[in-house]
Amino acid sequence: MFEIVYKHLKMLEQQANELLPPQQETFIKTVEDLSISLQDMAANRQFESAINNAAKLVELEKSNRLLERTVAQQTAQIKKLQEQLEKEISQHRRDNQALTKSESKLQNVLRSSPDLISIVGSDGRVRYHSAAIQRILGYSPEERVGKFHGELIHPDDLLAWRTYFGNLLEHPGVAGAIEYRKRHADGSWIYMETIGNSLLYDSSVQGIVISAREIGDRKQAAIAVRESELHYRVMSQITSDFAYSFKGLSDGKFACEWATEAFERCTGRVPEELESLGWWNSELVHPDDREMLIKQLEGCTFSRTGANEFRIINQKGEVCWVRDCWQAVWDKNEERVVRLWGACQEITDRKQVELKLQLANEVMIAQMAEAPLAINCTTNDGST
Repeated sequence: MFEIVYKHLKMLEQQANELLPPQQETFIKTVEDLSISLQDMAANRQFESAINNAAKLVELEKSNRLLERTVAQQTAQIKKLQEQLEKEISQHRRDNQALTKSESKLQNVLRSSPDLISIVGSDGRVRYHSAAIQRILGYSPEERVGKFHGELIHPDDLLAWRTYFGNLLEHPGVAGAIEYRKRHADGSWIYMETIGNSLLYDSSVQGIVISAREIGDRKQAAIAVRESELHYRVMSQITSDFAYSFKGLSDGKFACEWATEAFERCTGRVPEELESLGWWNSELVHPDDREMLIKQLEGCTFSRTGANEFRIINQKGEVCWVRDCWQAVWDKNEERVVRLWGACQEITDRKQVELKLQLANEVMIAQMAEAPLAINCTTNDGST
């Protein structure tokens, strides 16, 4: 804009030659003043522009420094995040290695475990079988995965299993043990003891973990024990003998450990009463025979075995004779009797016969002593 004004002033100066001298001088003076004013204005405008530019440079410098600080902060933050990410990656790598090692160890444990470990879904289908299924039931794990767990259970045991499984579905955690039979690949039945652990709500499992072991030998042993107990009970019921066992205490007393059932038939008391009543020094023994038995018991340190015949008083108050054969167990370290075993036989009938014979002999001897004549006893063959 200043260039246009200057151009007009130049044109006015050229036209000033056409004016009269007095007017020309005034006009030229005016144009010069205008030119000076324009120059001052132009100088002021350039100064303001320079100031404005300087201010803009200052603001730009501030912005640049702020940007540099922001970039530095962001760079430091990014570096920190990178370091944290590297640590997390390293930790994740270590966790994966530990997990892989743990899984490998778990697989080794499952492979070597004598128990069959299974995971069953809420629908009852098998999701996992350990390798022990091959040894116990004759199936490979692949054969049974996806099949219902109850398929191989004996029909007579299936209801108990369904009740047990239903309880696991409703109650998280470990349930008590259950026994059932499972069909082997060869068609035979295998006794199993199973413990279930409901982990349906565990995101890492989402199933029921079942630990099962074969108990065929134990079942056979239990059956043998029951048969033996039955035989023993029958024999105990048909014989007058009863056996007992007492534990020797450190104070010299004896505590009953057990007595057979025939004890009740002989004394009218249950075997459990013997534990509280005692035996040789109890009210079961006739008062006239207790001292003799106690002395006999004190002599166990010298004689490891013994036999006594004495009277007992049954619950009805009747006096019965028994023959007691006992054996003491001596502990050399403690120097005392630590156990006393014995067996009693009721001999009341025999004693009554012996007493009658003794009485008859006494009567006969008395009669012989009072007879005035000699008495000659002759046998069937004629000998005297």
